[in-house]
Amino acid sequence: VEVVTISERYDAKKKLYELKEMLSNSSFVQINKGTIVNIDFVKSVQAEFSGNYTLRLKNNKEVLTISRKFFKEFKSKI
Repeated sequence: VEVVTISERYDAKKKLYELKEMLSNSSFVQINKGTIVNIDFVKSVQAEFSGNYTLRLKNNKEVLTISRKFFKEFKSKI
């Protein structure tokens, strides 16, 4: 698992589901099978034709996909 911050990238020794569990009471949410994001850094969300959503982070460099499976959980956090 790779952890990306504003200025650094780190390798985590934990599995993604373990990190998700640790961060469950915070502003982090899983958006697809391999990504957890901090909703405080979400700039915009846009619907796609496929039913997925595109998420842009405030740094404007990252564009991520929110899969349909995880959108309900994401929506409940924002």
